[in-house]
Amino acid sequence: MTPEAQHLWMVSPLVAVASATLGAMATRFEGSGINASLSRGRSSRVVESCAAAEVVIITEEGTGRCFYYPFALRTDAYSRFDSISWRPTSRIMFACHAGMLAEEVRWGGHGMPYNTIRRAAKVLALFDKVFVQGDNLGMASYHFLSHQEAFISYEHEVCADWSLDDGSPLPCRKEFDAVSYDAETRTFRGTVSWAPSSFCGDVKWEHEMVFDETHSEIVSGQVYHYTPGVTDRSSPEQVLPYRSAQALESQDQASQHLMYRRWCPESDEEAALQRDGSVEVPTST
Repeated sequence: MTPEAQHLWMVSPLVAVASATLGAMATRFEGSGINASLSRGRSSRVVESCAAAEVVIITEEGTGRCFYYPFALRTDAYSRFDSISWRPTSRIMFACHAGMLAEEVRWGGHGMPYNTIRRAAKVLALFDKVFVQGDNLGMASYHFLSHQEAFISYEHEVCADWSLDDGSPLPCRKEFDAVSYDAETRTFRGTVSWAPSSFCGDVKWEHEMVFDETHSEIVSGQVYHYTPGVTDRSSPEQVLPYRSAQALESQDQASQHLMYRRWCPESDEEAALQRDGSVEVPTST
């Protein structure tokens, strides 16, 4: 063997190892992350809601376009995660407990969008969540279909006789407008307009809700309920605060406040109602 051939034989493995190492580093290089859209992905064996999922896979499919895939069985999630068609796709698998994402389990594809995926995961915390007062589903309960779509439900039978101030029927659902959600501070903002009528003497409600770290309850914030040009938005009479159960233990129980906690379905039927926002309350006898 010539000296040149011997040198090439010795160096080639080193070059191969270095190339593989650099390739792996490039694959796991993580960018700073951007705000992305988040939609439900379509795949076989996914379940309808994160509440029934053991793991959730979030992907980026196109710049700033994230999708989530909830799986009830980890084996199904692993099979999809490792499928040939997904190998080029940037994706992270998260453990899921009681509808909330927990630790990261696996990573795949190029690492550049990983922080974008993590941002999307924080937003997912509000998807398919329902918050109630005193377990009363459909009595001004809050239904979050996503971080951009939510409504107040008045579908409980008790609300059937409620009406707007002009005598017209109260709608079963009232959507939030001008919606925003800050995942870092866990703050949701949305407006409800009752124009051209009013409800409980107010034309406009401006909601600001701050959730706890597990999105189990609304711990602070307020509702400004007023009529523009007639009542003062910032006057104490027009501000109704949100409070957590723990905070209320050390406060005046007689003061007006709102206390909402997350409603957790106890059956598959209730889970289906949670997903589509319907409320079915047995008629009292």
